[in-house]
Amino acid sequence: MSTTLETDASSEAAESLRDASVDVGDESDVETPADEQVTTSREVTVDTRAVDRWSSGIVLALFAGATGVTLENPVVFLGAVVGLAYACFGYVTRPPPLDLAVERTVSAAAPLPGDRVGVTLAVTNEGDRPIADLRIVDGVPGALPVADGESRACVSLRAGETTVLTYELPARRGEHRFSGPRLVARNASGTVRRAVTATVESSITVDTTLETPTLHGQTLPYPGQTATDDGGEGVEFYSTRQYARGDPMNRIDWKRYARTNELSTVSFREDEATSVTVIVDDREAAQVAREPDGETGAALGRHAAVRIAVGLLDRNDRVGVASLGAGSYVTPSTGREQRARITRFLDDPRGLHDRPGVLTDVCNGEVDRLCGHLDRRSRVVVCTPLADDSLVAMTKTLTARGHAVTVITPDMTPDTTGGDLARIERSKRVDDLRRGGVRLVEWSPDDALAVAMARAERRWSA
Repeated sequence: MSTTLETDASSEAAESLRDASVDVGDESDVETPADEQVTTSREVTVDTRAVDRWSSGIVLALFAGATGVTLENPVVFLGAVVGLAYACFGYVTRPPPLDLAVERTVSAAAPLPGDRVGVTLAVTNEGDRPIADLRIVDGVPGALPVADGESRACVSLRAGETTVLTYELPARRGEHRFSGPRLVARNASGTVRRAVTATVESSITVDTTLETPTLHGQTLPYPGQTATDDGGEGVEFYSTRQYARGDPMNRIDWKRYARTNELSTVSFREDEATSVTVIVDDREAAQVAREPDGETGAALGRHAAVRIAVGLLDRNDRVGVASLGAGSYVTPSTGREQRARITRFLDDPRGLHDRPGVLTDVCNGEVDRLCGHLDRRSRVVVCTPLADDSLVAMTKTLTARGHAVTVITPDMTPDTTGGDLARIERSKRVDDLRRGGVRLVEWSPDDALAVAMARAERRWSA
Protein backbone atom coordinates (compact mmCIF):
# COMPACT_ATOMS: atom_id res chain seq x y z
CA MET A 1 0.00 0.00 0.00
CA SER A 2 1.26 3.49 -0.77
CA THR A 3 0.25 6.96 0.28
CA THR A 4 -0.19 9.75 -2.28
CA LEU A 5 1.50 12.93 -1.13
CA GLU A 6 0.33 16.52 -1.35
CA THR A 7 2.82 19.09 -2.53
CA ASP A 8 3.07 22.77 -3.31
CA ALA A 9 4.91 22.55 -6.60
CA SER A 10 5.38 24.46 -9.81
CA SER A 11 3.11 23.49 -12.72
CA GLU A 12 5.88 21.42 -14.27
CA ALA A 13 6.58 19.53 -11.08
CA ALA A 14 2.88 19.09 -10.31
CA GLU A 15 2.45 16.96 -13.41
CA SER A 16 4.66 14.31 -11.85
CA LEU A 17 2.96 14.32 -8.47
CA ARG A 18 1.63 10.84 -9.18
CA ASP A 19 5.26 9.65 -9.01
CA ALA A 20 5.67 10.82 -5.40
CA SER A 21 4.76 8.20 -2.84
CA VAL A 22 6.31 6.30 0.02
CA ASP A 23 5.33 2.71 0.64
CA VAL A 24 3.66 2.21 4.00
CA GLY A 25 3.81 -1.57 4.00
CA ASP A 26 1.97 -4.12 6.11
CA GLU A 27 4.05 -5.51 8.96
CA SER A 28 1.52 -8.04 10.19
CA ASP A 29 3.00 -10.89 8.15
CA VAL A 30 6.64 -10.07 8.83
CA GLU A 31 8.45 -12.17 11.40
CA THR A 32 11.33 -10.48 13.17
CA PRO A 33 13.46 -11.43 16.19
CA ALA A 34 11.96 -10.37 19.52
CA ASP A 35 14.74 -7.89 20.28
CA GLU A 36 14.56 -6.17 16.88
CA GLN A 37 12.39 -3.21 16.01
CA VAL A 38 11.35 -2.88 12.36
CA THR A 39 9.32 0.15 11.32
CA THR A 40 8.22 1.57 8.00
CA SER A 41 7.08 5.02 6.94
CA ARG A 42 3.67 6.12 8.17
CA GLU A 43 3.46 9.80 7.18
CA VAL A 44 5.43 11.88 4.73
CA THR A 45 5.50 15.46 3.52
CA VAL A 46 6.87 16.43 0.12
CA ASP A 47 8.39 19.77 -0.81
CA THR A 48 9.01 20.27 -4.53
CA ARG A 49 11.00 23.26 -5.73
CA ALA A 50 12.16 24.40 -9.15
CA VAL A 51 15.81 25.48 -9.28
CA ASP A 52 16.55 28.14 -11.91
CA ARG A 53 20.08 27.35 -13.04
CA TRP A 54 19.61 27.18 -16.82
CA SER A 55 18.22 30.64 -17.62
CA SER A 56 21.75 31.84 -18.29
CA GLY A 57 21.70 29.62 -21.42
CA ILE A 58 18.83 31.65 -22.88
CA VAL A 59 20.63 34.90 -22.08
CA LEU A 60 23.77 33.57 -23.78
CA ALA A 61 21.78 32.44 -26.83
CA LEU A 62 20.04 35.79 -27.22
CA PHE A 63 23.27 37.71 -26.77
CA ALA A 64 25.19 35.55 -29.26
CA GLY A 65 22.35 35.71 -31.80
CA ALA A 66 21.98 39.48 -31.56
CA THR A 67 25.74 40.00 -31.76
CA GLY A 68 26.04 37.72 -34.78
CA VAL A 69 23.28 39.59 -36.61
CA THR A 70 24.75 42.96 -35.73
CA LEU A 71 28.27 42.01 -36.80
CA GLU A 72 26.98 39.91 -39.70
CA ASN A 73 29.19 37.12 -38.37
CA PRO A 74 27.70 33.63 -38.89
CA VAL A 75 30.22 32.01 -36.49
CA VAL A 76 29.09 34.20 -33.60
CA PHE A 77 25.47 33.69 -34.59
CA LEU A 78 25.89 29.90 -34.52
CA GLY A 79 27.31 30.28 -30.99
CA ALA A 80 23.72 30.92 -29.90
CA VAL A 81 23.04 27.24 -30.56
CA VAL A 82 25.31 26.31 -27.66
CA GLY A 83 23.41 28.51 -25.21
CA LEU A 84 20.08 27.35 -26.56
CA ALA A 85 21.02 23.68 -26.17
CA TYR A 86 22.26 24.41 -22.66
CA ALA A 87 18.91 25.94 -21.71
CA CYS A 88 16.82 23.29 -23.46
CA PHE A 89 18.55 20.50 -21.53
CA GLY A 90 17.36 22.00 -18.27
CA TYR A 91 13.79 22.55 -19.41
CA VAL A 92 13.18 19.20 -21.07
CA THR A 93 14.53 17.11 -18.18
CA ARG A 94 11.64 15.53 -16.30
CA PRO A 95 11.19 16.05 -12.53
CA PRO A 96 12.65 13.21 -10.46
CA PRO A 97 10.27 10.37 -9.49
CA LEU A 98 9.80 9.70 -5.81
CA ASP A 99 8.09 6.35 -5.39
CA LEU A 100 10.06 5.01 -2.43
CA ALA A 101 9.74 2.35 0.26
CA VAL A 102 11.57 3.18 3.49
CA GLU A 103 12.25 0.71 6.30
CA ARG A 104 14.38 1.12 9.42
CA THR A 105 15.52 -1.82 11.55
CA VAL A 106 16.93 -1.34 15.06
CA SER A 107 18.79 -4.39 16.34
CA ALA A 108 17.76 -3.88 19.98
CA ALA A 109 14.98 -1.54 21.11
CA ALA A 110 15.93 -1.91 24.82
CA PRO A 111 19.69 -2.59 25.02
CA LEU A 112 21.87 -2.52 28.11
CA PRO A 113 23.94 0.58 28.85
CA GLY A 114 27.19 0.60 26.91
CA ASP A 115 25.99 -1.80 24.20
CA ARG A 116 26.25 -1.01 20.50
CA VAL A 117 22.91 -0.80 18.69
CA GLY A 118 22.91 -1.62 14.98
CA VAL A 119 20.60 0.41 12.76
CA THR A 120 19.77 -0.44 9.15
CA LEU A 121 17.90 1.93 6.84
CA ALA A 122 16.68 0.44 3.55
CA VAL A 123 15.39 2.73 0.79
CA THR A 124 13.88 1.11 -2.33
CA ASN A 125 12.94 2.81 -5.60
CA GLU A 126 9.59 1.22 -6.37
CA GLY A 127 8.91 3.39 -9.41
CA ASP A 128 9.51 2.50 -13.04
CA ARG A 129 12.06 5.30 -13.60
CA PRO A 130 15.55 5.74 -12.19
CA ILE A 131 16.43 8.45 -9.68
CA ALA A 132 19.59 10.19 -10.87
CA ASP A 133 20.49 11.91 -7.58
CA LEU A 134 19.08 10.82 -4.20
CA ARG A 135 20.44 12.21 -0.93
CA ILE A 136 19.55 10.25 2.23
CA VAL A 137 20.00 11.51 5.80
CA ASP A 138 18.63 9.35 8.61
CA GLY A 139 17.18 11.08 11.67
CA VAL A 140 19.63 9.88 14.31
CA PRO A 141 18.76 10.90 17.90
CA GLY A 142 20.80 13.93 18.88
CA ALA A 143 22.13 12.36 22.09
CA LEU A 144 23.54 9.30 20.29
CA PRO A 145 26.54 9.98 18.04
CA VAL A 146 27.22 7.56 15.23
CA ALA A 147 29.96 5.23 16.46
CA ASP A 148 30.51 3.27 13.26
CA GLY A 149 29.16 3.37 9.71
CA GLU A 150 27.33 6.15 7.89
CA SER A 151 23.85 7.53 8.53
CA ARG A 152 23.78 9.52 5.25
CA ALA A 153 24.47 8.78 1.60
CA CYS A 154 24.22 10.14 -1.95
CA VAL A 155 23.22 7.48 -4.48
CA SER A 156 21.56 6.84 -7.83
CA LEU A 157 18.81 4.22 -7.85
CA ARG A 158 17.56 2.25 -10.80
CA ALA A 159 13.93 1.13 -10.85
CA GLY A 160 13.46 -1.58 -8.23
CA GLU A 161 16.94 -1.03 -6.73
CA THR A 162 17.51 -0.82 -2.95
CA THR A 163 20.25 1.01 -1.10
CA VAL A 164 21.03 0.16 2.52
CA LEU A 165 22.64 2.36 5.18
CA THR A 166 24.12 0.53 8.15
CA TYR A 167 25.56 2.18 11.25
CA GLU A 168 25.95 1.67 14.99
CA LEU A 169 24.95 3.86 17.93
CA PRO A 170 26.16 3.66 21.56
CA ALA A 171 23.40 2.78 24.04
CA ARG A 172 23.16 5.67 26.48
CA ARG A 173 20.62 5.88 29.28
CA GLY A 174 17.32 7.45 28.44
CA GLU A 175 14.64 7.25 25.75
CA HIS A 176 15.90 8.25 22.32
CA ARG A 177 13.54 8.73 19.36
CA PHE A 178 14.53 8.79 15.71
CA SER A 179 13.25 11.41 13.29
CA GLY A 180 13.28 11.53 9.51
CA PRO A 181 14.75 10.07 7.41
CA ARG A 182 15.18 13.01 5.04
CA LEU A 183 15.22 12.11 1.33
CA VAL A 184 16.10 14.67 -1.32
CA ALA A 185 15.90 13.77 -5.04
CA ARG A 186 17.08 15.86 -7.97
CA ASN A 187 16.62 15.26 -11.69
CA ALA A 188 19.62 14.87 -14.00
CA SER A 189 19.76 18.59 -14.80
CA GLY A 190 19.22 19.66 -11.21
CA THR A 191 16.30 21.93 -12.14
CA VAL A 192 13.80 20.26 -9.78
CA ARG A 193 14.48 19.32 -6.18
CA ARG A 194 12.01 17.13 -4.31
CA ALA A 195 12.45 16.64 -0.56
CA VAL A 196 10.64 13.99 1.47
CA THR A 197 10.49 13.68 5.25
CA ALA A 198 9.28 10.20 6.17
CA THR A 199 8.05 9.64 9.72
CA VAL A 200 9.42 6.24 10.70
CA GLU A 201 8.62 5.72 14.36
CA SER A 202 11.68 4.10 15.91
CA SER A 203 13.13 4.50 19.39
CA ILE A 204 15.82 3.17 21.70
CA THR A 205 15.08 2.90 25.42
CA VAL A 206 17.99 2.28 27.78
CA ASP A 207 17.62 1.71 31.53
CA THR A 208 14.51 3.84 32.13
CA THR A 209 12.47 1.46 34.27
CA LEU A 210 12.98 1.23 38.02
CA GLU A 211 10.81 -0.26 40.71
CA THR A 212 10.27 2.20 43.56
CA PRO A 213 13.19 1.66 45.95
CA THR A 214 12.67 0.57 49.55
CA LEU A 215 13.86 3.41 51.76
CA HIS A 216 14.19 3.18 55.52
CA GLY A 217 13.17 5.96 57.89
CA GLN A 218 10.07 7.71 59.20
CA THR A 219 6.90 8.43 57.27
CA LEU A 220 4.57 11.43 57.20
CA PRO A 221 1.01 11.47 58.57
CA TYR A 222 -0.48 11.69 55.07
CA PRO A 223 -1.96 8.95 52.87
CA GLY A 224 0.57 7.20 50.69
CA GLN A 225 1.82 3.76 49.68
CA THR A 226 4.55 3.13 52.26
CA ALA A 227 3.54 0.42 54.72
CA THR A 228 4.17 1.31 58.39
CA ASP A 229 4.36 -0.67 61.62
CA ASP A 230 1.39 1.22 63.05
CA GLY A 231 -2.22 0.13 63.10
CA GLY A 232 -5.03 2.27 61.75
CA GLU A 233 -6.72 2.84 58.41
CA GLY A 234 -5.53 0.65 55.56
CA VAL A 235 -6.20 -2.57 53.67
CA GLU A 236 -3.69 -5.03 55.17
CA PHE A 237 -4.61 -6.69 58.49
CA TYR A 238 -2.41 -5.57 61.38
CA SER A 239 -3.95 -6.59 64.73
CA THR A 240 -7.06 -6.64 66.90
CA ARG A 241 -7.64 -4.70 70.10
CA GLN A 242 -10.35 -4.29 72.72
CA TYR A 243 -13.38 -2.37 71.51
CA ALA A 244 -13.52 1.27 72.55
CA ARG A 245 -16.61 3.47 72.51
CA GLY A 246 -16.82 5.34 69.23
CA ASP A 247 -15.07 2.71 67.08
CA PRO A 248 -16.78 2.43 63.67
CA MET A 249 -19.15 -0.48 63.21
CA ASN A 250 -17.37 -1.77 60.11
CA ARG A 251 -14.17 -2.25 62.13
CA ILE A 252 -15.73 -4.59 64.72
CA ASP A 253 -14.72 -8.25 64.46
CA TRP A 254 -18.22 -9.72 64.34
CA LYS A 255 -17.00 -13.29 63.82
CA ARG A 256 -15.07 -13.15 67.07
CA TYR A 257 -18.10 -11.61 68.79
CA ALA A 258 -20.22 -14.54 67.61
CA ARG A 259 -17.73 -17.01 69.10
CA THR A 260 -16.83 -15.28 72.38
CA ASN A 261 -19.55 -12.65 72.89
CA GLU A 262 -16.72 -10.08 73.25
CA LEU A 263 -16.38 -6.96 71.15
CA SER A 264 -13.00 -6.31 69.51
CA THR A 265 -11.82 -3.86 66.87
CA VAL A 266 -9.70 -4.72 63.82
CA SER A 267 -6.69 -2.51 63.00
CA PHE A 268 -5.09 -2.39 59.58
CA ARG A 269 -1.53 -1.53 58.61
CA GLU A 270 -1.42 2.14 57.77
CA ASP A 271 0.01 3.29 54.44
CA GLU A 272 1.57 6.72 54.77
CA ALA A 273 3.55 9.03 52.57
CA THR A 274 7.26 9.72 52.89
CA SER A 275 9.29 12.86 52.34
CA VAL A 276 12.42 12.19 50.31
CA THR A 277 15.18 14.56 49.24
CA VAL A 278 17.46 13.35 46.45
CA ILE A 279 20.90 14.98 46.46
CA VAL A 280 22.82 14.89 43.18
CA ASP A 281 26.60 15.22 43.29
CA ASP A 282 27.26 17.13 40.07
CA ARG A 283 30.28 19.07 41.29
CA GLU A 284 33.44 19.30 39.21
CA ALA A 285 34.90 16.43 41.22
CA ALA A 286 32.04 14.18 40.06
CA GLN A 287 32.70 14.83 36.37
CA VAL A 288 34.72 11.62 36.10
CA ALA A 289 34.23 8.88 33.51
CA ARG A 290 35.61 5.40 32.93
CA GLU A 291 36.30 6.20 29.29
CA PRO A 292 37.18 9.49 27.57
CA ASP A 293 33.80 9.75 25.81
CA GLY A 294 31.77 7.83 28.37
CA GLU A 295 29.07 8.96 30.76
CA THR A 296 30.30 10.85 33.81
CA GLY A 297 29.48 10.14 37.42
CA ALA A 298 27.44 13.35 37.53
CA ALA A 299 25.39 12.29 34.49
CA LEU A 300 24.67 8.88 36.02
CA GLY A 301 23.73 10.59 39.28
CA ARG A 302 21.18 12.77 37.48
CA HIS A 303 19.83 9.69 35.68
CA ALA A 304 19.37 7.85 38.98
CA ALA A 305 17.78 10.91 40.59
CA VAL A 306 15.15 11.19 37.84
CA ARG A 307 14.25 7.51 38.02
CA ILE A 308 13.93 7.56 41.82
CA ALA A 309 12.03 10.84 41.97
CA VAL A 310 9.50 9.73 39.35
CA GLY A 311 8.94 6.40 41.11
CA LEU A 312 8.37 8.04 44.48
CA LEU A 313 6.08 10.73 43.10
CA ASP A 314 3.96 8.04 41.45
CA ARG A 315 3.13 6.64 44.88
CA ASN A 316 2.20 10.06 46.33
CA ASP A 317 5.43 10.71 48.24
CA ARG A 318 6.78 14.20 48.70
CA VAL A 319 10.03 14.52 46.75
CA GLY A 320 12.65 17.26 46.54
CA VAL A 321 15.97 17.42 44.66
CA ALA A 322 19.19 19.26 45.45
CA SER A 323 22.14 19.95 43.13
CA LEU A 324 25.52 20.28 44.81
CA GLY A 325 27.08 21.76 41.68
CA ALA A 326 24.50 24.54 41.28
CA GLY A 327 23.73 24.88 44.99
CA SER A 328 19.98 24.86 44.23
CA TYR A 329 17.20 22.95 45.92
CA VAL A 330 13.73 22.01 44.68
CA THR A 331 11.62 21.88 47.82
CA PRO A 332 9.62 18.67 48.39
CA SER A 333 6.14 18.47 46.92
CA THR A 334 3.87 16.04 45.10
CA GLY A 335 1.96 15.81 41.85
CA ARG A 336 2.57 16.13 38.13
CA GLU A 337 3.75 19.73 38.41
CA GLN A 338 6.50 18.66 40.78
CA ARG A 339 7.45 15.84 38.44
CA ALA A 340 7.86 18.27 35.54
CA ARG A 341 9.76 20.73 37.75
CA ILE A 342 12.24 18.07 38.91
CA THR A 343 12.77 16.81 35.35
CA ARG A 344 13.55 20.32 34.09
CA PHE A 345 15.74 21.03 37.10
CA LEU A 346 17.91 17.97 36.57
CA ASP A 347 18.28 18.83 32.87
CA ASP A 348 19.57 22.30 33.79
CA PRO A 349 19.96 22.94 37.55
CA ARG A 350 20.89 26.59 36.98
CA GLY A 351 18.04 27.23 34.57
CA LEU A 352 15.29 27.33 37.22
CA HIS A 353 16.78 29.94 39.56
CA ASP A 354 14.21 32.31 41.06
CA ARG A 355 11.35 29.99 40.08
CA PRO A 356 8.58 29.00 42.54
CA GLY A 357 9.59 25.99 44.60
CA VAL A 358 13.32 26.38 43.85
CA LEU A 359 15.78 27.74 46.43
CA THR A 360 19.26 28.95 45.50
CA ASP A 361 22.56 28.98 47.40
CA VAL A 362 21.31 26.25 49.72
CA CYS A 363 23.91 23.52 49.41
CA ASN A 364 27.10 25.16 48.16
CA GLY A 365 29.34 22.97 50.26
CA GLU A 366 27.45 23.81 53.48
CA VAL A 367 25.37 20.80 54.43
CA ASP A 368 24.11 22.61 57.55
CA ARG A 369 22.18 25.06 55.36
CA LEU A 370 20.56 22.22 53.48
CA CYS A 371 19.66 20.45 56.72
CA GLY A 372 17.86 23.58 57.82
CA HIS A 373 15.43 23.15 54.93
CA LEU A 374 14.84 19.42 55.41
CA ASP A 375 11.91 18.01 57.30
CA ARG A 376 13.13 16.24 60.43
CA ARG A 377 11.56 13.01 59.15
CA SER A 378 12.82 13.41 55.59
CA ARG A 379 14.65 10.51 54.03
CA VAL A 380 17.70 11.34 51.92
CA VAL A 381 19.08 9.67 48.81
CA VAL A 382 22.57 10.76 47.73
CA CYS A 383 23.66 10.03 44.16
CA THR A 384 27.44 10.34 44.00
CA PRO A 385 30.46 8.52 42.51
CA LEU A 386 32.29 9.07 45.85
CA ALA A 387 35.19 10.69 44.03
CA ASP A 388 36.44 12.47 47.17
CA ASP A 389 35.98 12.51 50.96
CA SER A 390 33.65 15.52 51.13
CA LEU A 391 30.56 13.46 50.30
CA VAL A 392 31.44 10.99 53.05
CA ALA A 393 31.54 13.81 55.60
CA MET A 394 28.26 15.26 54.30
CA THR A 395 26.53 11.87 54.48
CA LYS A 396 27.72 11.36 58.06
CA THR A 397 26.37 14.78 59.00
CA LEU A 398 22.96 13.95 57.52
CA THR A 399 22.91 10.65 59.42
CA ALA A 400 23.88 12.39 62.67
CA ARG A 401 20.97 14.80 62.16
CA GLY A 402 18.59 11.83 62.26
CA HIS A 403 17.94 11.39 58.55
CA ALA A 404 17.80 7.90 57.03
CA VAL A 405 20.35 8.08 54.21
CA THR A 406 20.73 5.83 51.17
CA VAL A 407 23.72 6.35 48.86
CA ILE A 408 23.62 5.32 45.19
CA THR A 409 27.20 5.29 43.96
CA PRO A 410 28.19 4.48 40.37
CA ASP A 411 31.68 3.01 40.15
CA MET A 412 33.55 5.32 37.75
CA THR A 413 37.07 4.01 38.40
CA PRO A 414 38.80 3.07 35.10
CA ASP A 415 40.71 -0.17 34.48
CA THR A 416 44.12 1.51 34.60
CA THR A 417 46.97 1.76 37.10
CA GLY A 418 45.65 5.09 38.28
CA GLY A 419 42.18 3.59 38.37
CA ASP A 420 43.38 0.84 40.71
CA LEU A 421 44.54 3.46 43.19
CA ALA A 422 41.24 5.36 42.86
CA ARG A 423 39.37 2.09 43.39
CA ILE A 424 41.20 1.48 46.67
CA GLU A 425 40.35 4.99 47.89
CA ARG A 426 36.74 4.57 46.88
CA SER A 427 36.51 1.19 48.68
CA LYS A 428 37.68 2.89 51.87
CA ARG A 429 34.91 5.48 51.54
CA VAL A 430 32.32 2.77 50.94
CA ASP A 431 33.46 0.84 54.04
CA ASP A 432 33.44 4.03 56.11
CA LEU A 433 29.82 4.73 55.18
CA ARG A 434 28.71 1.16 55.82
CA ARG A 435 30.25 1.27 59.29
CA GLY A 436 28.18 4.41 59.89
CA GLY A 437 24.95 2.54 59.14
CA VAL A 438 24.39 4.06 55.70
CA ARG A 439 22.67 1.94 53.07
CA LEU A 440 24.66 1.78 49.82
CA VAL A 441 23.73 0.80 46.30
CA GLU A 442 26.94 -0.01 44.43
CA TRP A 443 26.22 0.44 40.78
CA SER A 444 28.37 -0.64 37.85
CA PRO A 445 27.70 1.54 34.78
CA ASP A 446 27.60 -1.68 32.74
CA ASP A 447 24.40 -2.69 34.56
CA ALA A 448 20.96 -1.18 34.59
CA LEU A 449 20.07 0.80 37.70
CA ALA A 450 17.18 -1.57 38.43
CA VAL A 451 19.63 -4.50 38.60
CA ALA A 452 21.85 -2.67 41.09
CA MET A 453 18.84 -1.68 43.23
CA ALA A 454 17.49 -5.24 43.31
CA ARG A 455 20.91 -6.58 44.29
CA ALA A 456 21.21 -4.05 47.11
CA GLU A 457 17.71 -4.71 48.45
CA ARG A 458 18.44 -8.43 48.63
CA ARG A 459 21.55 -7.63 50.68
CA TRP A 460 19.59 -5.31 53.00
CA SER A 461 16.90 -7.93 53.66
CA ALA A 462 19.37 -10.79 54.22
